[in-house]
Amino acid sequence: MHEDMVNKHNSVVKTTDKVYFQGDVTFKYGSEFNSLMSRLNGHKRLLIGNHDRIKGTNLLNWFEKVEMWKFFKEHGFVCSHFPLLKDQFIHKVKANVHGHTHQNIINQPEYINVCCEILKNKPIHLDEIKKIIKDRGL
Repeated sequence: MHEDMVNKHNSVVKTTDKVYFQGDVTFKYGSEFNSLMSRLNGHKRLLIGNHDRIKGTNLLNWFEKVEMWKFFKEHGFVCSHFPLLKDQFIHKVKANVHGHTHQNIINQPEYINVCCEILKNKPIHLDEIKKIIKDRGL
């Protein structure tokens, strides 16, 4: 499974790309995690999830930047681990690209679930997100 994840990640993310991990990165912070993270392309940024252990682990060593959410106003969306309440973003952007809900879809066009279960462990490129927003008429 790890080889599949590395191959899928690196097929989308180039070494010079910024890549946002939307939380709940791992439950095990040992050598296997370190090996996996060292092989993933990109300038890694973390949007903290509810299962991410910040203290007492090496998690933060793998990320250039750590935030709760990230607004991409120029593209019309905000990324977060948890789905945000609409009034937290709708006046600034059109959509919330989120994790946390696994395969459960929020049946509202403003929410774009990018959980690994939905994407089959393959990162989604910015262009795909922009297309989803356009296709949904947002």
